[in-house]
Amino acid sequence: MRYFFILGQSPKLSLLEIYTVLNAQGVDFTIEKFSPEVALIDSAAKLDAESLLDSLGGTIKIGKIFKSVKRLTLTARLVADWLASQKLRETKFHFGFSTYRLNDPPFTLHHRFGLEVKKILQQKNISARLVVSREPNLSSVTVAKTACSNTAPKSA
Repeated sequence: MRYFFILGQSPKLSLLEIYTVLNAQGVDFTIEKFSPEVALIDSAAKLDAESLLDSLGGTIKIGKIFKSVKRLTLTARLVADWLASQKLRETKFHFGFSTYRLNDPPFTLHHRFGLEVKKILQQKNISARLVVSREPNLSSVTVAKTACSNTAPKSA
């Protein structure tokens, strides 16, 4: 399974902390790639992101990578179809976008991309709310507040 770790203000220290904590927990993993913003980690074991985040002071967000696509093939239809395939059962599904640089040039998903995904989801009878922020990326606080506002089990 592949995971992303959004690194804090001291990326090298954050990466060392991730390495140390995962090793101490006996997790078999490899660091695929990393940049000052993000680290991609592959692990045969399922990681408990919530518990890990509590243990890692230098990591802002952790997430599981469900699907990878090349930038040029990323469309609102592709995202909406994948989300619909996850059989979302919440009364209202909340989603948003953040983009982080690995080694590529900067990449941003504009607000209209999210609105297009929402429109396609609604056409599929999936009630969706686009979570936005004034900042280019959703903060961990925004994500946590949105997650807490949902009462049904979460789907990622």
